[in-house]
Parts: sequence; C-alpha cells; structure tokens
Amino acid sequence: MTTKTIRLNSRKLAQGQIIAKLPSNLFQYGHSFPVRVPTSIVYSGGYITIRPDGEPRFYINGDSSGWNSATGYIYGEYLWVE
Repeated sequence: MTTKTIRLNSRKLAQGQIIAKLPSNLFQYGHSFPVRVPTSIVYSGGYITIRPDGEPRFYINGDSSGWNSATGYIYGEYLWVE
C-alpha cells in the first residue's frame, strides 16, 4: 500500500479551470474531493476532480454564477491509499 497526499491553495479560479499539472503517474484512478471556499447562499461548496492524466479541475457545487473568481479562494488537503 502507498499513502499519498495533495494540498491545494489558490485564488482567482474559474469554474472548470485546470489549476495545476501534476505527474500522470500520481493517480491510478480519478479522484474528487471537497475544498474550502468562501461561504455563499447560492452554492454549497467547491470540489476538485483529478483524472489519472494529472489535471486537477476546480468546480463549484451549486449555482456557479455566484462564484466571484476575483475574490474566491480554495484550500484543501486530500489523502488516499493505493
């Protein structure tokens, strides 16, 4: 078994934006995990989806029209075992 961890902190993100380029061998399968975002009444949080090719994308959970990419931020850590 191998334990892996990723930590992401960023600002000025748009819905569906690729936020980094990670090694393609870091993920055997696709992963999604929640991240901390500013609170809102129109969306209920944010999450990251990472495919095995190493491209993490940021998404808002809910109405993304309320997301302010100029002042929004994400913060999160994800740990998994392969």
